[in-house]
Amino acid sequence: MDHGFYTGSDIPLPGSENVRINLWLDDINGDNFGDPPSDSKEAELIVKKFEYIAPASVTDIQASPGRTWINWSWKNPQYIGFGHVMLYLNGTFITNIFGPQNFYNTTGLSPDTSYELGTRTVDTSGNINQTWVNRTAKTLPSGELRGDVNRNSRRDTGDATLVLRNIVGLPIPSTSMPIMPIGDMNCNSRIDTGDATLILRDVVGLPTPKCWE
Repeated sequence: MDHGFYTGSDIPLPGSENVRINLWLDDINGDNFGDPPSDSKEAELIVKKFEYIAPASVTDIQASPGRTWINWSWKNPQYIGFGHVMLYLNGTFITNIFGPQNFYNTTGLSPDTSYELGTRTVDTSGNINQTWVNRTAKTLPSGELRGDVNRNSRRDTGDATLVLRNIVGLPIPSTSMPIMPIGDMNCNSRIDTGDATLILRDVVGLPTPKCWE
């Protein structure tokens, strides 16, 4: 044979020891066997330890607050070795969330207070992404009623109207701003027709899920 090739499936797993592969090169003397290099020593290829690159960061952190809690959600990285997300609240570690879960509800918070969620991702081998991805959200003031967009201390058709005006880009009174999170009746971190529907259901006495409680 003119040239020899090596293929193998015994590639070391991440974190394993170094592996030595002996290579026999060209058939110099024509005896159909690969010959060693001219220095009469086997050529050595040292495959160093494989190491995972730390996973990418989470993305699209969303926050849906109540008076004493904030429900956080995010998108986990698409990474085979992804293990979990380390969560910090105002710089203090609180818990690990293992994939595929992508949400966490912080409770026991103070009303009308800002909180910062800090995240760092970790792979299954323990490699930590050193990049922080954070999101700040504020709990609702005491006594603020979810869905009370016009701030008259009750849910009524006027709240649903303001929600719909906001969706189609029509102006709403400054006293109704900010519309988030008070108008987010379905706790999906945005204003949509589902919020208006839930307000109207509550107005006419139909069962209305209260995801913020």
